[in-house]
Amino acid sequence: MRFNERQICLLAQQTPDLEDRLYLKKKSPGSFKKEVFKHRWFKLKYNMLFHFKIAETGQVSEEPDGVIFLADCVARAEYDGGAPFTLSLTFGGCFDRILILATRDQEALTKWITAINNASYDLLRQRVSLLRQQIAFTSM
Repeated sequence: MRFNERQICLLAQQTPDLEDRLYLKKKSPGSFKKEVFKHRWFKLKYNMLFHFKIAETGQVSEEPDGVIFLADCVARAEYDGGAPFTLSLTFGGCFDRILILATRDQEALTKWITAINNASYDLLRQRVSLLRQQIAFTSM
């Protein structure tokens, strides 16, 4: 996928749909590296999940450390995630790449799962299709 890094950074600075301090762990099958949670600031904007590094002083970096495109992504509560209140992100039903996010409480967990699942490109495309059908039906 190609994108303009400057535009992505500008988009990351806009008011997000949801933002919070979360913990991130990447799971890769067959990897022997010790998987640890990394403290990050997350911002959800449209179908992009930006994550920013947090300094020892608690200050969040201005530029994103990375962006996760939520195309074909499903968020689920993860009960074996290594921490309480965790959710897993899987992409395309493939379990080769799983991201684990840990929240501070059950309320935050529910908010993030709902927001990420609602930000899916496929869901947005289905909504547009449904609205077009409704418009076509009412204009008859």
